[in-house]
Amino acid sequence: MRCGGMPKYLIRLVNDEFRAENEEEHPDAAVAAKEAVRGALEVGVEQVLAGKRFYGAEVTVADGNILERFVVSVGASPLK
Repeated sequence: MRCGGMPKYLIRLVNDEFRAENEEEHPDAAVAAKEAVRGALEVGVEQVLAGKRFYGAEVTVADGNILERFVVSVGASPLK
């Protein structure tokens, strides 16, 4: 039986319009990074569906030290 909770990771999502920051528990850094990128993609899809042609953001996952940084982008353009 494991004592205590899972490690906590600070997840930051930043783009030219907003900044979001949340502390989350995940079993390890890889899972934290996967969930952070997934969340940024979900926001991007919502923005594109709301009419924006492009959404981009920087995602940072940290546990006191920066572990990983990602650039996430979602876009849509009509084909002619």
